[in-house]
Amino acid sequence: MAKILDFFDPADVRGGLWRLIVLGLVSMTILRTIMNPSPVIFTIGEAGTGDYVSMIAMSALLIAIDAMLLVLLSWGNLRDWRDALGVAAMVGATHVVFPLLTFSLTAGAALFTSALNLPTVIAGGVQTAIFFIAFVFVAMHLREVHSAVRERDPEFFEPDAPVATWAGVKQIWPAVFAVSVDALMVGPAKVAFMARYSTLQFGFSFLFIGTIVFVLVFGSGIIVLVLKKFVKNHSSISERVHSLDWIGSLGLVAVFIHFSIFAFVYVLFTLAKVEWKMEWLLQTQTIWGSTTVIFSLYLIFGRIREIKEASRQRAGMAESITV
Repeated sequence: MAKILDFFDPADVRGGLWRLIVLGLVSMTILRTIMNPSPVIFTIGEAGTGDYVSMIAMSALLIAIDAMLLVLLSWGNLRDWRDALGVAAMVGATHVVFPLLTFSLTAGAALFTSALNLPTVIAGGVQTAIFFIAFVFVAMHLREVHSAVRERDPEFFEPDAPVATWAGVKQIWPAVFAVSVDALMVGPAKVAFMARYSTLQFGFSFLFIGTIVFVLVFGSGIIVLVLKKFVKNHSSISERVHSLDWIGSLGLVAVFIHFSIFAFVYVLFTLAKVEWKMEWLLQTQTIWGSTTVIFSLYLIFGRIREIKEASRQRAGMAESITV
């Protein structure tokens, strides 16, 4: 099973991504032909303000939390607030540009298909395939996140120049890119949000999310600096970092479960006939309720003790490096 998933891994741009696109287009077109050949029209702006704010907050947390954990685990390398500001600014910028880039490519493909005036069945297959590919993007990254939070060897950024300088930017960039890759993967999944919000709301969501990501990462840096200033004992800092890393790791899994469900219900909705009246699938309570159930099952069967132990060892390694 793992080999099959790797064969369609969207992170493999040269192979897996194209295989996934072909699989999605062919399989979803067949399913739309059999199950629902009619056009599917979504109501624009049907979601309320609370739902929109929830989407912004969850999206920001989804793509920022790994950067926040990186900052926490690298607490020994932050010198002052300017280092924290530099890291946060770079991460915030990539988390605006990266999702916008991959979303534009995905949406462009949909517009191109529409411009060709393809038959309804084929156009419908492409519509469902876009949501299906978005689901696979996030679900595959959920699998990677589950493995990553159980790893005991953390990655650290160790610039020997201030992050706010050009030399510091070049040294920190590999770490920033590593924690921004998920933003590339989330871009296609944002297609599912277009049906729930107005064009203006959706457009500004990229800027809002990038701003919140900046605030969250900068806040993580400030937490680190406060700990270093007021907690002199390294082992005490390590214990606090472990607690934050442990909570953050579970939070990271939870938000990826949430967006996997979000994309999946759109796949199901496009496959459902109008007379089935499946609008309840897109309701906020359905998505959040499903997230709660799946995450609860994960807490029971997801080997979270391994995650907790890995978190403790990651924090301990950070302590040993800075002693």
